Amino acid sequence: MVNAVYVSFLENVLLDPVTPQEVEAERLLSPRLVQALRELREHWVDIERYAAAKNRGSRYITGKAMDLLPAFLARRFLPPTKLASKVSVELSRKAPMRVTLTGSVPVIDIWLSITNFNYMDIVLDRLIVDLWMSQPLTHMALLSRHEIPRLSTFYEIQVSTRQISQAQLEWIQARTSGGHSTEPFTLYIDGYFESKVGWVRVKTDLQQHAVEVR
Repeated sequence: MVNAVYVSFLENVLLDPVTPQEVEAERLLSPRLVQALRELREHWVDIERYAAAKNRGSRYITGKAMDLLPAFLARRFLPPTKLASKVSVELSRKAPMRVTLTGSVPVIDIWLSITNFNYMDIVLDRLIVDLWMSQPLTHMALLSRHEIPRLSTFYEIQVSTRQISQAQLEWIQARTSGGHSTEPFTLYIDGYFESKVGWVRVKTDLQQHAVEVR
């Protein structure tokens, strides 16, 4: 049974634990498995270094080629729809969302990460978030522009709102227990990006459970 628990952990282990639960789970491993996990991490780093060295040249050449191509030719190789499919918007792992209702002005904060998997730079022009909690709750927006270079991730993009009515505040409070939400928050995200091949729209739906509510 003990070995089964260890195997279950290793099947789902994160190579870089960040949450208290992940750190505690690793602490409970046997010394032998801790050593195995350490060796696995070292091996993973070696693989990443090898892959980076092998791909650095081809990535550089591809990126430079896309820079030199006229826009109408770049669109032939990378249509806007294809570019959009290689842009990922995710909630930040370390601090995805927080709701503060106890201050003089209630506020909802969301932290996002945007990854550009394309060989072309893009610019985030604006990002709209429709926030739900069983029903429509509020709208949020990020209207500042941010450049996201090719093959990179823009971390910790903060989107906040203080437009919370008394009814919305009471709705959240009624679905909070022990400092965390008892119902998930759903985020309907609509992002607009500018690129060499034209404007690109990226839509995604995210959900966050057990959000910290202060």
